[in-house]
Amino acid sequence: MSVTVRPSSQQASPRQGRVPAAPRPSWGRSDGASLPGARRRSWLRRARADLVTVTGWVLIAASVAVFLAGRSDYGFGSIAKALTSLGAIAGLVAMTLMVLMLLLAARIPFVDRAIGHDGALELHKRLGPSTFITLGLHIFFLTAAWSVTAGSWSGGISDLWSTPDVVLAIVGTGVAALVGLTSIPAARRLIPREVWHVVHVTSYAAIGLAIPHQFTTGGLLSGGVVRDYWVLLLSATAAALVAFRVVRPLVGSLEHGLRVASVRPVSRDSVCITMTGRNLDHLGARPGQFLSWRFWAPGLWWHAHPFSLSAAPDGRSLSITVRGLGTGTRSLAAVRLGTRVSVEGPFGLLTPDVRTRVPVVLAGAGVGLAPLKSLLEGMEVEPGRAVVIARGSRQDDLVHLAEFHRLCRAKGAQLVVLTGSRGASWAPASAGPLHLAHVVGWISQADLYICGPQAWADALTEEAMQAGLDADHIHHERFSW
Repeated sequence: MSVTVRPSSQQASPRQGRVPAAPRPSWGRSDGASLPGARRRSWLRRARADLVTVTGWVLIAASVAVFLAGRSDYGFGSIAKALTSLGAIAGLVAMTLMVLMLLLAARIPFVDRAIGHDGALELHKRLGPSTFITLGLHIFFLTAAWSVTAGSWSGGISDLWSTPDVVLAIVGTGVAALVGLTSIPAARRLIPREVWHVVHVTSYAAIGLAIPHQFTTGGLLSGGVVRDYWVLLLSATAAALVAFRVVRPLVGSLEHGLRVASVRPVSRDSVCITMTGRNLDHLGARPGQFLSWRFWAPGLWWHAHPFSLSAAPDGRSLSITVRGLGTGTRSLAAVRLGTRVSVEGPFGLLTPDVRTRVPVVLAGAGVGLAPLKSLLEGMEVEPGRAVVIARGSRQDDLVHLAEFHRLCRAKGAQLVVLTGSRGASWAPASAGPLHLAHVVGWISQADLYICGPQAWADALTEEAMQAGLDADHIHHERFSW
């Protein structure tokens, strides 16, 4: 194990194996200076995030309110009617939650700017349990209502199964349950991402199978304002999915005409792939963001890969860094020059736009260093007010290390290199009780960008908050799926 600090050319090199405390800022102010316009940008981000949350609650409330206002034939005058109404309301709430999950996965640009792609997927996952609970209540209440009418549970279940489109809805529920099971963290660790993705796509079929019974069974959505509301909501959701998951990527890929221009090694098991194309400035990509890439070559075309930009976009080329962690990513190292590439995106909030303070720390582990390189290239930093922390098991695992040396010398940033086996902490196991405040003495005054494996990022986030850094100044992009 080695733990070293690589300073800028203006500083003396420390001894190998010793991590000195990073020097206190040499500028006059001891507090973290804010960037111009940072308060306004932060307010806009919070306002967008709040609008996404409010919109979700409004849609849930509207689904119930429209039903209560538009279906006077439902009610609570008897046990059967009360159970039917409760079942209908639970079903409408479950369907609204499914719609929200689809919209969060639709990659709508406003949602991405508000809460980020990983934030949208995290909220998507959190809605899953509530969806299944309300779906279960929907099935229970309606089965109970039909059983009251039939005089027995067996009679109610028999009548329900013989109702048009209910069998389709039950099949759809089974498909949705399968999707939910594969989304459990323990299950995701056991199956390849490609298999998980194929299973997850069937959630669209599950929702499609559930829709018809809403319009036929009990006349729930058979007419009036209730039917109009749901036709509009479902149509808008379908339009968003088609527009942002199909049309936008297709049009963008045709416009830019990306092709592989170069493939070069940047570490022991990683390569940097550079692509050139047309009108790349129209893509709107920012340093630190990621896109979904599809390489149109045998064995590769069927799988889209989410990779962050590893160089600041210059309008002429785009670069990504790929580590060979699986069959698909290892195959990319041998992709031929001239291969066509289609893209979807850009996504993510790990950009210079979320920065609020002048002092800044960029911390990356493994291939997570790649987006930090693009950030450092595209970010204005003041000499002495920036630190880059590069973490890896060994030094030849650190991607773009030579380029980080060059960038840090040019920008007057300090490069901290930490290598060694992983422990419970964010630092190497053999480094002892190494605290972030020992490496960056002014961490509580800075903005911190983190990119790397989830467990490592969580440990570093906790360490930064213990050192006094507020969560609003920690910017992190999850790499998990």
